[in-house]
Amino acid sequence: RDANTLDNMRNGRSTSRHSVSGPRPALPRGRVDPVRDRVTGHVASMVSTFPDLPLGAQFDELEPRDAAFAHAIYDAVVRRWLTLEFLVGLGLDRPFRSLEAGLQAVLLCGAAQITLLDKVPVHAAIDESVNIAKARIRVGAGGLVNAVLRRVQPVEAHPAANHPAWVATRWRQRYGEAAAYAWMSRNDEPAAVAV
Repeated sequence: RDANTLDNMRNGRSTSRHSVSGPRPALPRGRVDPVRDRVTGHVASMVSTFPDLPLGAQFDELEPRDAAFAHAIYDAVVRRWLTLEFLVGLGLDRPFRSLEAGLQAVLLCGAAQITLLDKVPVHAAIDESVNIAKARIRVGAGGLVNAVLRRVQPVEAHPAANHPAWVATRWRQRYGEAAAYAWMSRNDEPAAVAV
């Protein structure tokens, strides 16, 4: 086998033009996955503009499989920003928004992989997020990312996570816990796609 094929296999890239499914394995310890790093950098640049997020991100320079993975992470973060912020916030001892932009982005992207992307192994999402935090923010940030992401629970456990607190409270008060829970759960379902 040639060096490119071996490098592609080591980095979880397809060696065949037709194979694009399955999880991307984590890189060896300490190395930063360029795809996850690119998405995290893009999300970090949007932290200061939230909730006015741009629609769509361009990852055209990546190979098709890597671009699809990058879009999956990016789309999950943009669509479920409030949910992810809520879930990450449960593991913090200070407000999420008080963290620096890069750290917010690492935590959002890591939580998206853990809770919303079913083909990404949890250990790989955590390890890659820790590597990015150590390489791009500071070494100590890796410990915080590790601790917080290990506490992240599935989205289904928190039906109010994707709704402003005042909306969840008002619905509970006006309509009762069961109706509010049902409405919030329904709102969290993805919309139908029409072409």
